[in-house]
Amino acid sequence: MTIQQRIRITSRIMRWIVLSLMVLIPVLNVLFWVTYDGQYAFLSQQISNLPIHGELSPLFRAFGFIVCFIPTGIIMAGLFHLSQLFKLYEGYHIFTDANVRCYRRLGQILILWVFSTFLYDPLMSIVLTYNNPPGQRMIQIGFESVDLTALLIGVVVLIVSWVMQAAKQLKDEQDLTI
Repeated sequence: MTIQQRIRITSRIMRWIVLSLMVLIPVLNVLFWVTYDGQYAFLSQQISNLPIHGELSPLFRAFGFIVCFIPTGIIMAGLFHLSQLFKLYEGYHIFTDANVRCYRRLGQILILWVFSTFLYDPLMSIVLTYNNPPGQRMIQIGFESVDLTALLIGVVVLIVSWVMQAAKQLKDEQDLTI
């Protein structure tokens, strides 16, 4: 198998995995909030440690879903651009403006996702502790190691987009050389 075939086949598989995640993640988010049973295992470490009393009403389940969709929506945008990148690789389009745009957007989305957690954590803590007795309602703000990791990866991906832009320019110059 040639490297070109390997890139095409692997990219096709990865694109389908990413597209499947784009369907699965929102469905699981809806199912979680519809069938909520008081468990918060998938939420951030800080949120899962909140003292939560009683069940959430349907209204607060809806609020929980909406708040969850802040980072989830950003993840969905990232998955979309990742699927576009794999589609380009599937067609063996390596050094193109479209690739550069995909990398740049992926880096920006990762950085945006980190900042969305600053909104997500306080809003989710309000939703989950709103029904607590007075004095036991909480608002939490936090920065976890996963946030720092995502921020660093986002910056690295942005730098890769700049390198890809330079490589694309070199390729264009080489294509014009006789």
